[in-house]
Amino acid sequence: MSASGKQPTRNMAEAACQTMRDLLEQPDVVISDRHAESLRQFSALADHDAHYRQYGEIARSVANLLQDKSGQFIDQGTFIQILAVAPAFIDALSAFEDRFEIQFNNTLVHPVPPSSDRLSDTCLVLTDNDAFFQLFSANLRANGFVASRIESLASLLEIGLQTQPAAIIGDLKLMADRPAATDLLTRLQHASDLPPHLIVLGDPRDFSARLFAVRLGATRFFPNPPDIHRMVAVLKGVTAKTPIKPYRVFMVDDDRTMAPIYAKALTKAGMITTLSNDPINAMQAIADFSPDLIITDLLMSSCNGLEFISVIRQDDSLLDTPILLLTSDMDQKRHIEALSLGAEACMSKPVSLPLFIASVSAQAKKSRRLKRSRRDLHDFFARMRNGEIANDRKPLADELRLVQDELIAPEMIPPSDYIVREHDTDAVASSGQA
Repeated sequence: MSASGKQPTRNMAEAACQTMRDLLEQPDVVISDRHAESLRQFSALADHDAHYRQYGEIARSVANLLQDKSGQFIDQGTFIQILAVAPAFIDALSAFEDRFEIQFNNTLVHPVPPSSDRLSDTCLVLTDNDAFFQLFSANLRANGFVASRIESLASLLEIGLQTQPAAIIGDLKLMADRPAATDLLTRLQHASDLPPHLIVLGDPRDFSARLFAVRLGATRFFPNPPDIHRMVAVLKGVTAKTPIKPYRVFMVDDDRTMAPIYAKALTKAGMITTLSNDPINAMQAIADFSPDLIITDLLMSSCNGLEFISVIRQDDSLLDTPILLLTSDMDQKRHIEALSLGAEACMSKPVSLPLFIASVSAQAKKSRRLKRSRRDLHDFFARMRNGEIANDRKPLADELRLVQDELIAPEMIPPSDYIVREHDTDAVASSGQA
C-alpha cells in the first residue's frame, strides 16, 4: 500500500488512540456511541493492512466491550479489560511521543523547565551586588559554568532570544517593578522546547514576591543573600551536570494481572521499579533495593496490606520511606486505618495511569528531600564531634538540634529520654511540689 493509501488508516489509528486515552485516563467517563464507532472504523481499515491488522483486532474487541453500554459509566470489570490492552495499543500507534503528558488549555502556572542537559553553559546573572557576583561567578566557573553579568532587564532585552543561556539568576527587586519583566521572561519560557531555568533571589517572608516568582516560571526561589554553594548544586542538578538518579519504587501486590501493568507504567515513566508478588519475602528485597517509595496492595492472601504496612513501620531504616496504598478495596475504614498505621496516601484501583505516575513521583521526591535533610544534619553533627566545626558555630548547632528533634519520629527518640532517674534533682523537686 502506498504512503498516500496508508494515510486514512494512520488518521483512524490516531483517532482510535485518542479513544483509548479517553477510556484509560478517565475511568469515570460516560461511554458514548462515538467511542465504539471510532474503534470499529479503525478495525475495518486495519483488516486490509498487515501492519495494523493485529491492532485492529484489539480495537474491535474493545468496541465489543462497549456495545450496549452507551450512556453508562465504565464499570470496573470493563475498565480492567481495557487497561490490559490500551497502554500497548497507544504505545504502538500513537503519534505522540509521551502519552502521559497532561496539557492544559489555560495554564495557571508556567511549567518549570525539566532537568536535562543544556547546549549552553552560560548563566546570566542580574544583580547590582558586586561582592555577590564575584563570589558566585567564581563558584560557577569552578563547576563548569560561564557567568555573564547583566545589570538591568534592558541588558537582557539587548541579548535577545536567539541565545539561550542555561539559566538566568536574578534579584527579584530588579524585576518586580518593571512591567517588561513578566512579558520578557514568559517569552523566554516559550522560546524553545528547553527554555533557560530561572532562579530568583528575594525576601522569603514576602509572599507577594514569591508569588511573582511562581508566575514568572521560576525553577527555584532563594533568600537574598543566598547560600551560593546550595544554589550552584541546584544549577548542576537542573542542567544535568549532576547525573539524574531515577526514582526507585518497590511494589508489593499478589495480583498478577493488573500489578505488572502499573509497574510497567512506572518503568516507562523513567523509574526503576521492582514488583514482588509475595509480601512474606518482600522485606529482604526491600532492604537490598533501597526504594524511595513502597507501594502495597491491601487485599493479599499471605499477608494483608495493613499488616505489611505495620511490619514496614517497625523498621527504623524505612521510617523515611513513604508508603502508597493501591487497592481495589473501597472500604474507607480500611483506608483510614492504613493512614493511621503509616501510609502516606491511598489510591483506589482502577486509577488513571497519569495520576498514578504523578502521585508516585511526588511522594518519591518528598522522600528524597527528607532523607537528604536528615543526612545533612547527621553529617553536620558528625563533623562537629570530630572537631571539624568551629566553636563559634555552637549556637547554630543548638538550633539544628531542635530541627533534628522535629525530624526524628517519636519511635526513634532514645528510650533514656523518657526515664526519670532516681537521683534526678529536677524530677525530685517536681515530685515534691506535686
